[in-house]
Amino acid sequence: METLSTKVPVVIRPDYVMYLEDFNQMLWFHTDIARWTREIKTKYLEDLNLLQYLTGVPLMAAVEQENNKLKKFGQTINFTHVDTTTGKDGKTYNIFSRSL
Repeated sequence: METLSTKVPVVIRPDYVMYLEDFNQMLWFHTDIARWTREIKTKYLEDLNLLQYLTGVPLMAAVEQENNKLKKFGQTINFTHVDTTTGKDGKTYNIFSRSL
């Protein structure tokens, strides 16, 4: 799914970086993960919950329909499927949302 806005890093840790992107009057969540353990997951969820609290609005995420690994990860961190759309690239994307 192509966007015209910029991803802004908002949580920077050695093992992961969380980004927000303001697009279409919604906050879109992105993350890069360098390493993943049980302890990192705990800290990641603490950071994500704080970020969610501070933004005060649902966080959105788009995942290519065939990317089962990313869909499962999103569900693990409490994102819920809310819609499906077709991007300008012709691919189908699942839209997920997360609120506290």
